[in-house]
Amino acid sequence: MDKSQFTIAFQRIKELGFIKSKYNGDRAVGTMLEFLLNIEENNSKNSDLSFADLKASDINSTSLQTLLTCDYRAWQIKTKDVLAKYGYEDEETGLPALRTTFKYTPNNRGFYYDASDDEFLYVKNEDGTIILKWSWNLLTNRFDKKLHGMIKVCAESDIRKDGKYFRYLNYYILNCDDPQKLKQAYQSDSELYIDIRCSYKYNKKGKLFLKNHGTAFRLPESKLGLIFA
Repeated sequence: MDKSQFTIAFQRIKELGFIKSKYNGDRAVGTMLEFLLNIEENNSKNSDLSFADLKASDINSTSLQTLLTCDYRAWQIKTKDVLAKYGYEDEETGLPALRTTFKYTPNNRGFYYDASDDEFLYVKNEDGTIILKWSWNLLTNRFDKKLHGMIKVCAESDIRKDGKYFRYLNYYILNCDDPQKLKQAYQSDSELYIDIRCSYKYNKKGKLFLKNHGTAFRLPESKLGLIFA
């Protein structure tokens, strides 16, 4: 889908007004938009559309904006061992989980990132353990493939008796002319985040497995200008 095709498709969606969501959770606003645009949900390294990656947010939400997720060759310890050492019992499932968001200073679980090195980005625990490690070259290359451009869609939500509804209001397009700005932002600003999301679940056959939802690089919407124009 190119830019003109997206413009036409979005206008049609906007004219529908409030639409009942088929999805639940924090990602529902974006997943529902992808469904309406006939974009297959994926975790591809490439952008959703030919000219930009699609990002939708609820104007009533204060959630951070996820830029990308990347775990490729990053874990320095097996994920199951990280959960065993630092995880907790999920209130809903009673199973081990670790969902933690942190900045450059240790959070309540001791996690923080160290972006000071010119070659590598680290996630560490204050006990001295290195949890994850990425080369900046890998991250900036992934970022360039995924987010050379961003379509930021704003939506309004409404909770009704029969479920959650979204109304897609408008969008704007951002561009990044230098993927090194991701590195520069993490090295210079204190309001950028990394998010670890791992938990044990049962599959349909009742077998227990460990689900890694992807280590996410996130920031407040107000900080998008550090990277995009």
